[in-house]
Amino acid sequence: LHRASLLPPPGGFITDSSSASASAVTRHIAISQLQQMAPCIALAPLIGIGFGTLSARGEFAIPSLSPSLSSLSVLAGISSYFALCRWSPLASPQREMIGGACLAVAAEIRSAPSSQPLAAAATPAAAAQTAQQQQPPPTPPAPPAPASSPPVDSTRSEASQEPPAASWLPLDALFARHRERLHEIFAVLLPATVASGMLQIATFTDLFFASFLPGTAAALGYANLLVMAPLGILSSALLVPLLPLFARLAHPKDRALLKDSLRRGLVMTMAVTLPMTAVMLPLARPIVRVVFQRRSFDASATTLVSSLLSCYLLGSPCYLARDVLVRLFYSLSDGATPFLISTFAIAANAVLDFLFVHCWAFGPQGLVLATAAVNSASAVVLLWLAHRRMGGLPLSLWWPSFSILLQAAAATAATVTATHALLSAALTAASHSLCFHPRWVWFLDAAAVGTAAGAGFLVFCALVVAMRLPEAMPLWARVKLLLQKYGIVKVRTIP
Repeated sequence: LHRASLLPPPGGFITDSSSASASAVTRHIAISQLQQMAPCIALAPLIGIGFGTLSARGEFAIPSLSPSLSSLSVLAGISSYFALCRWSPLASPQREMIGGACLAVAAEIRSAPSSQPLAAAATPAAAAQTAQQQQPPPTPPAPPAPASSPPVDSTRSEASQEPPAASWLPLDALFARHRERLHEIFAVLLPATVASGMLQIATFTDLFFASFLPGTAAALGYANLLVMAPLGILSSALLVPLLPLFARLAHPKDRALLKDSLRRGLVMTMAVTLPMTAVMLPLARPIVRVVFQRRSFDASATTLVSSLLSCYLLGSPCYLARDVLVRLFYSLSDGATPFLISTFAIAANAVLDFLFVHCWAFGPQGLVLATAAVNSASAVVLLWLAHRRMGGLPLSLWWPSFSILLQAAAATAATVTATHALLSAALTAASHSLCFHPRWVWFLDAAAVGTAAGAGFLVFCALVVAMRLPEAMPLWARVKLLLQKYGIVKVRTIP
């Protein structure tokens, strides 16, 4: 692929239409990045096929850990940019163009190595399955002839049969045997593909309305990066095994097991997202200050990004729960329902973006709140449709588990707020009295954030175990065994 000839007119149209207030240099950087990242389109199908094949085989380690390659490649790109700037001083526009190119190449590299091991791991399994499907089915033995019937001449019988029709395509026999199954697959695949693209359309809609507010597009990117860094890792570990599990229980006779698996999937989703929200919501401003505030990123930018981060965190539980419910419908061979819900959600998101920006003056926070509200409504509608589709879900029996998680999350938020306030007051007094270097102040601020977050997670885990959440007890039993193994906890013997 020749990068120089890839998508120059569309790239320019996209960036010009979505960045009305951007400078010429910013537009050129975006166009250059789009051209350089276009080869990722060819690698995306290989990654998807590898994910699906490995998940169907019950191997979830590589699909779950593969997103870590993205972080490593982006860090490598940023390191290369700083190394180039240090070794060869460049002018401002040229330096910015090289920085954008480094990030684009890092994004392309992160797709290439992740697709290679997935494709390599998936190829033997796919080849074996194809070879097995190409083999003709075993011919059942002929029933024994009656004693009174004369023997049959096998030569004449075979000669009298009509010759098979010529197959001009080598996979005609395979498609003929699995035509109905392929129809079911494409009935789910095509709407799912369109629904996945709808998410990108929703993101583009937010960026379009963000272009009317100066600095909002960059702030949305910073806040989205902070919330998706932990959420993306956790969602990969949770969602990758769910679809094969749901698919194995899609038969009507396994409906009770499917309902229980859905309950456990939703509970585990809430058990992951609620403590993350409870920890990061009180620490939104300190986290942004520690991670981003330096040089051009001043205190006003910290205030804006932290407010957007708080809005993103409010919608993160419903965002992940919606993905769980979408996979439930895919396992039931129903791709039309998530497609329709996504279509209406995008339309509602566009309307709310317009109202929040142009009519109600909510500012940048309105864009994120609109997305969170649409995701929450989509999750509720999908849950209601699943309730009707599966003959009723025992929601009243599920509520105690969600109640325990909500109470533990509230206590976690209070603990994090109090802990960080005490540590910040103590560190501020110490820094004024001892006259710390500004770099040491940054380390102390980061230590306060980490200590408060650790205290919050410990409180959440302790409360969940103390209130005996059913999904947490097996994990707590394993932890106790490890503690007993290393002598940290002694086994009590009953006389």
